[in-house]
This record gives sequence, structure tokens and C-alpha cells, in this order.
Amino acid sequence: MEQVQTNRTILSAGCIIAGMLLEDENVAKLIGGKVVAQLTDEIDLPFVVYRRRRLVQDPTKARFGQPCDTAEISVMCLSETPDESLEIAEAVREALDMKTGEWTDPASGQTIRMRSCILTDANEDGGDDAYGNELIFTIKI
Repeated sequence: MEQVQTNRTILSAGCIIAGMLLEDENVAKLIGGKVVAQLTDEIDLPFVVYRRRRLVQDPTKARFGQPCDTAEISVMCLSETPDESLEIAEAVREALDMKTGEWTDPASGQTIRMRSCILTDANEDGGDDAYGNELIFTIKI
């Protein structure tokens, strides 16, 4: 497949979130660098999975020809015990809440910047083999 150069947008916001979590010392201590974009049976607990839940584009607030985009990003902190899941969630919140960040695409060199990241909701879930704390962040690009 031929490589095509595209502009990075809010659709790539998960890359910023993943990068910030992988660079955070406390998160790294708890999950050992296991930050993934999709659930898989091939990864051992504990780990963090992130995904984009919602996207809103506001073309009336365009800056430098780019619209002001907002997205909700879900960050699920999964582990074998409720206490460990909560500890991971607290570290994730500390790494992301009220922060800014950026990510540079290694292939194109293009940088996407996150202007804000705010925790707006949270949920708990548990089962026989895993416990989770889901944090919902609203981010602006």
C-alpha cells in the first residue's frame, strides 16, 4: 500500500493520550508501559486501554484555519483487584487531568497539540477476572 501524507486531527488525539501515559513515571510503575488502543486477550493485567467516544467540531472557533475540535476519550484502567485498578486510575488522572500535551507523528513529523484535558466523568466495573475504573476526559485540540 502506498504511503499517503494526511494532516493529523482530533482523530489522532489518542496518540497524545497514549504518549502522555507512557511518559508518566507513576503510570509506568503500575502498568509497565502497557497502554493500548484496543482490548486484546494477548495482554496481561494490569493495563490501560483508551478510545475516542465522542467528537464535536466547532468550525466557528477556527484558529489558523483549523477548527476547534473537542473529543471525549475513555481511559479504562484494568487490573486483577479493585484496589489496584483504583490506584492506576488515580495515577492516570494525575498524568492527564488539567494538562496540555502534544504528539509528533514519526512518519510525517507533523505535530498535533492538545490545548486542554479535563476529567468529566468516571465509572467502575468488575467481574470474575478483571476490575476496571473508566475515566472520561474531555479534550480540545
